[in-house]
Amino acid sequence: MTAAEKQLERELEFYKMRVAELHGSDMKLNKVVDLIDNAMQIYDDRFMKSHDVDERVNLFDRWKVLRDIKDELEQLEL
Repeated sequence: MTAAEKQLERELEFYKMRVAELHGSDMKLNKVVDLIDNAMQIYDDRFMKSHDVDERVNLFDRWKVLRDIKDELEQLEL
């Protein structure tokens, strides 16, 4: 094996590790977005069942904050 082939072999290993790291980060981000989606659904369900105006306002505010966070996270994925 020549020196150039060894160098290519090292670079290949480096990029394989880098791809694995990025894939792991992407999976973590997707899990966070899934958790936010679940929380948003819970707030939405509670909002729909509630007849108390103050509680509905509070739930909507929480839902809106989660939506804003989710939008920011999704922009990071680009």
